[in-house]
Order: sequence, then structure tokens, then C-alpha cells
Amino acid sequence: MALTCIKTTLAMALCALAAILPGGAGAQSAGDSDILAAKEAAQKAQWKALETLRVRLAGHPLEAYPAYWLLVGAIDRANPAEVQAFIARYKEGPLVETLRRDPVPAPLLNPFSGEASMRSTVSPKIEKSE
Repeated sequence: MALTCIKTTLAMALCALAAILPGGAGAQSAGDSDILAAKEAAQKAQWKALETLRVRLAGHPLEAYPAYWLLVGAIDRANPAEVQAFIARYKEGPLVETLRRDPVPAPLLNPFSGEASMRSTVSPKIEKSE
């Protein structure tokens, strides 16, 4: 279900971006093709390729997506500091809410909680930083 949400969000973001960029929807920049390549790498669990694309996409309006896919792909061995850094960096984007909504071990989202329950039970404790 999370992958479907990601696909839908990415498709909407790409359509919106294509509509506002000069050259119209028919023109595709190198960054856009890199985003699509990153999406494909994430779907195929090609983490090294995805990391390379994430670095190349620094500064792109959709740079959070490859970072999110890398984080979620390694969530079982993720460091709580990595998760918190992602939340802090992309707090204004839709992926932080997706991360909060999807099942993530509670200690990753709130390393001070000491609880072993799943994220859905700790969602109210996760506050948006302003």
C-alpha cells in the first residue's frame, strides 16, 4: 500500500513539475529521467544505483524521494538518527507524513520512547517541528 501511495504522489509531483517547467509536458530534463531511474532502482532493490542517483539529484525538487526509498529499503537496520535527520530535512514534504503513517518501529521515530510497539501506536507522540 505504501508503494502505491509513493507511486501516486510521485506521478502527481512529476505532472505538476512538467506543467510549470518551460518547454511543456513533452520536455523531460535529465533530473526527471534520473527520478524515474531512481524509482525503478528502488522497485528492483538496486540500492547502490539508487544511492548514486540520490547524490546526482541533490537540489532537484523531488530529491526527497530517492532518500526516502533508501531509508525505507533499509528500515530494518536504520539508525534512529538517520530517520530523525530525514524528518528534519524534509519536514515540509509529503514523505515525512508517509513515514509517520507507515509501520516503522517506534524507537526509530522516537529513539527516547523506549517502547517496542509499532509506529501506529506512537503517531500522536510524533510532533511536527515548526
